[in-house]
Amino acid sequence: MLPRNVVLPYSSRLEPETREWMSQESRLLECPFGTVLSGADGEMKGFMTVLEGELRVQHRSPAGRELVLYRLGPGQSCVTFLPLLKEEAEAVVEKHLRAVLLPLSPVRVLQARSPAFRALVQDIFTERLSQVMLLAAELAYVSSEARLAHCLLRRASGGSVVRTTHQALAVELGTAREVVSRLLKDFERKGWVALGRGSIVLEQPTRLAALVANSTAGE
Repeated sequence: MLPRNVVLPYSSRLEPETREWMSQESRLLECPFGTVLSGADGEMKGFMTVLEGELRVQHRSPAGRELVLYRLGPGQSCVTFLPLLKEEAEAVVEKHLRAVLLPLSPVRVLQARSPAFRALVQDIFTERLSQVMLLAAELAYVSSEARLAHCLLRRASGGSVVRTTHQALAVELGTAREVVSRLLKDFERKGWVALGRGSIVLEQPTRLAALVANSTAGE
């Protein structure tokens, strides 16, 4: 049961009895940085809403390769991460997580009983599926160099230093670490970045932005 002070962002869309049912059947989750929530874990299946923190939802291939599908931040929800992926999906806590989880059994009950909840789940599923489809288009049509440049600019958030590893960037881009290292070395030779241990300094962010813009214009 949820504490009375927990207000879900979509509560106004739901019928009063549905809100009460969700409050009775949901539970709070607290997970520290680095926690891995697996889609194969029956205890984690259901309707999750992030209150605080951030989750990175990713797909792991049978060979162990990882691809980031999307992220969930405060106020965002997902149904069992992404049902289409089943056990291959997992979520990694990137910032200390406080979330609400409505287990799968009551989710199914509400989908049968509540038109408002059914519409909410459909909207959220459509949004997450759209994110995955946009990712697929990016993988197909945007060069690895441009995707890496875009990733660096986004992670820098207007600053000049990105604190990450080549492996983390490889997971983000859905490619091999060796590919990321080669591309970063090429950026460094051009004077666009400076590589350090666990950090990347953006020396010429305008060059990176131009690479992204040119790639997008060429689609």
